[in-house]
Amino acid sequence: MAERALACWGVDLDEKGVLAIGGVSTEDLADQFGTPLHVVNCDRLQTQASEFLRAFKQRYPGHVEAFFAAKCNSVCGVLQALKHVGFGAEVFTPFELRLARLAQMAGQEIIVNGAGKTRDFLAACVAADVKLVVADSLQEITLLHDIARTSSRCVDVLLRVNLGFVPRDVNPGAATAGKKSMFGMEVNELSKAAEFCRNNQFVRFCGLHMHIGSNIRRAEDYRRACTRLCEVACRLYDTTGVSSRYLDVGGGFGTPMVREYSALEFILYHGLGRLPGCAAPEDTSTIEDFAQAVSVPIVNAYRARNWPLPTILVEPGRCLVSPNQLLLLRVLARKKKPAHRDYVVTNGGQITVNFPTFHEYHAILACKNPFGSASTPMNVVGAGCYAADFVCRNVPMPEVAEGDLLAVMDSGAYFLSFEGNFGFPRAGVVAVIDGKPVVLRSLESYTDMLARERPLPQIA
Repeated sequence: MAERALACWGVDLDEKGVLAIGGVSTEDLADQFGTPLHVVNCDRLQTQASEFLRAFKQRYPGHVEAFFAAKCNSVCGVLQALKHVGFGAEVFTPFELRLARLAQMAGQEIIVNGAGKTRDFLAACVAADVKLVVADSLQEITLLHDIARTSSRCVDVLLRVNLGFVPRDVNPGAATAGKKSMFGMEVNELSKAAEFCRNNQFVRFCGLHMHIGSNIRRAEDYRRACTRLCEVACRLYDTTGVSSRYLDVGGGFGTPMVREYSALEFILYHGLGRLPGCAAPEDTSTIEDFAQAVSVPIVNAYRARNWPLPTILVEPGRCLVSPNQLLLLRVLARKKKPAHRDYVVTNGGQITVNFPTFHEYHAILACKNPFGSASTPMNVVGAGCYAADFVCRNVPMPEVAEGDLLAVMDSGAYFLSFEGNFGFPRAGVVAVIDGKPVVLRSLESYTDMLARERPLPQIA
């Protein structure tokens, strides 16, 4: 188990038996840069990103383009690393658009998504000459048309379709293409949107977009969803005469060592403290499986009509960054509670640095002895003045003491997106490149936290 886990995360042990990432000791990194600290294995991230893109290009006879989901890990250096191996960026906020430009992404390397785009944001996207805007509603197309006409521009758009599809083992509330989802247009709205775009000199219909959820672990779900997407594309052509030269299949591809809790597991975990079991790597399809599942239904549908194959767009996030980043926390205290589990207090918790552990399983390792014999299960918590500031409840771990270092694995997806302060500085981010650490985001200081404050003038 230990060797398989190390391989999934691309980490190892140094000569002292301490967890190391990219050949650098986690203890050395924590001592040098402080904690909480996210550490990115940049070399492995780029290697796996290249393998992802190659898998899709080898299995699809048409053209493929990849855009990293910036919401998943909004760090400039991460976007730069992925740009270097052929990825653009998928953004959904003005901040992410600016971040992509800071990472030296050209406008044509950016796709814009999201359900709540404002006029100012869309105007900035038009000015930046982004590759595609994914329209989420009929109202948004009208707004985009007005902006493009004022700017004397033509904007290429995709229409996001709600397929009414929920992958297996994904909670309906987390499914982004379920019937109750807020995202995208209903199938019967697409014809109106496409008709509006047809022969329009300011907004040009280019194709369809779907997104079915996050951390989807079975390739079969993509095969079924892409089959539906192609059916919609064919029906849209039959009713409006517009053809989809792009099909954007979104992201959500799963990662082996993380899984979302089921509804029952969630209730038992937070209600009774029953920690669900860990993820089984063999239950996650390979990238090659995902690529095959996406490609086959699209090829079959388009060739059946003798149409040119569309360009496939993919928006991976979690499957790239999750296993190539970990979070280091320092133990501040060990509190024994005779009537309950012992508490291990760290300098990070769910309300500051690790919100995803609220609803997902993430392994937590003691850096000095990651696979040592586990003691009685412990409650690992943050230092926040909040009773639910857990890192993980009732997790079996080797003995740890004040000053020890813990690693929360798979911190690359959404940990940084959901981070907060609650009176504490936000975490730093360091990348290990060719065996050397490079700061991507400095550990926040209290001076940084106070910089936005404006005290009241003297009050009588």
